[in-house]
Amino acid sequence: MRVALCDASGLSGLAASAAGYDAVYVGWATDMVQVVPAAIFDADYVVQYQTAANMVAPNSAVLYNDTLCSGVVAVWSAPEEIYSYLAELFGVEKVYHYHNIQADIASCYSESVRVTVCEGMANIVICSVEGLQCAEAVAETRAENLLYYATKLNSDDHFARHSLWLTAADCAHYVPLFDRSFTVAQYTDSEMFYHNFILQCE
Repeated sequence: MRVALCDASGLSGLAASAAGYDAVYVGWATDMVQVVPAAIFDADYVVQYQTAANMVAPNSAVLYNDTLCSGVVAVWSAPEEIYSYLAELFGVEKVYHYHNIQADIASCYSESVRVTVCEGMANIVICSVEGLQCAEAVAETRAENLLYYATKLNSDDHFARHSLWLTAADCAHYVPLFDRSFTVAQYTDSEMFYHNFILQCE
């Protein structure tokens, strides 16, 4: 079962069957996220990481996932209300949190740019021949602004050697502009929902 929610009020319907789930996977979508190299990551300092990046919102919990992507750890801020409710409802030991940008990092190929757009958010991931170059989540979906962000994140060759993988609900909106910057581009229409978080129960 998958549920897309923007606040804790939508979770009330799960309470009756909460005991029947063995695992609950919560995929968060927020621009309050950063990617930390695993080699220097220290779980005791996740709040300091977010504070230094000005990514701690009022009434928020700081979460991290160090298992989905090799070499990097995602650290992000999430609404404390939802985080606490999930822990109380299912039990801390059953709930596994991750950030949706990790899926884009894991599927980004060498010398490519992956852009995933949905519900007012976009993940931009750029990989070079050496591996992950940068990963950024932005509260933006306009084609010209996403191309601007991607260009600013990649200062090497203006994508002369990069291919593009773009996923959005309406790719046709992005094709004219992005095709002028990438010689190789693949567009995928998708109704994926990245609205605050996705809850998957098994």
